[in-house]
Amino acid sequence: MKEMVEKTKIKVLLAVKDKKMCKSLRSILEKEQNIKVIAEVMDSQTVVQITDKIKPDIVVLDYALQKVNVLEGIQQIIAVLPGVKVLVVSIHSDSRLVVRILHAGASGYLLLDCAYEELATAIRTIISNKTYISPGIAGISKEE
Repeated sequence: MKEMVEKTKIKVLLAVKDKKMCKSLRSILEKEQNIKVIAEVMDSQTVVQITDKIKPDIVVLDYALQKVNVLEGIQQIIAVLPGVKVLVVSIHSDSRLVVRILHAGASGYLLLDCAYEELATAIRTIISNKTYISPGIAGISKEE
């Protein structure tokens, strides 16, 4: 019976630059019955390799983690594991940036200051094949 419960859990890879923030996000998700954090990564070089190895359902990707180019990072993650969802978390609320991130293949964008309230909802929304954008970023659609 426990195996069946484990199989229904949403497997999350946290790719977050700041150790404290990573711990906070993990503690939020540990309270959720159907979400399981299966790994944490704190550097951009490891994200793609570990995604291919552990095969998460969703990667919560810190915008600040991708030093070179977050758009390329998203595309690389999706290239190694087609079907994986990517939720970008960031402090930036620039709608043009959000649109570029969605066009790169991310399934959602979450403002960090809303993460504590919205993270589990964002993950569930994205896993159900919908796009999630923090309500604090008004007037954006993926089609822009």
